[in-house]
Amino acid sequence: MSEYQKVFIFINNNISRNNHPSFVLVFLKNKEGKTVKKIEERALFADKNFQDISGLLIGLKEAIRFGAKKILVLTDNLFLQNIIRNGIRENHYFDHYGFFPDIIEMMNNFDEIGVKVVA
Repeated sequence: MSEYQKVFIFINNNISRNNHPSFVLVFLKNKEGKTVKKIEERALFADKNFQDISGLLIGLKEAIRFGAKKILVLTDNLFLQNIIRNGIRENHYFDHYGFFPDIIEMMNNFDEIGVKVVA
């Protein structure tokens, strides 16, 4: 994948397998909108923030593997949108799940990270 291409990370846990509340569903799409990878995993908790942050970690890891330099995260989670837009600053968010160090490290691998609200 060319470094000039943008990868879309679509996180939607509302349509996961068998309507089970504890699944993470992530789609990686290229700039043409074609799905290049679909990841569906069972989550540890049925908590939406946990699932979406897990989805972000999975999506970032896969985007790095694809060699993407620009990504756009599509999500309906306001908490996740704020983390991506504003970054993670000390004392700004409490890290309930212990994911923030990994998220910060992975986000530093990209030239551009955006977020878009999807319903």
